[in-house]
Amino acid sequence: MCGQGLLGGATYVNSMYMIYKTISDKDREFSLGVVSLADDVGISLAALTSVFLEKWLRRHNNIH
Repeated sequence: MCGQGLLGGATYVNSMYMIYKTISDKDREFSLGVVSLADDVGISLAALTSVFLEKWLRRHNNIH
């Protein structure tokens, strides 16, 4: 989990850095906002999916 967290954080930071370096000043703030929103939506969808997936895995493996 620690490795996954480090890789995820590095990806996030690298994405922000690339936007800062490659996007024009006019569009930079919008681009950073969209990337931040997409990151939050992805985390929320993963958490919601895990709620249902855990229940299914417990039933499938007869764990109560």
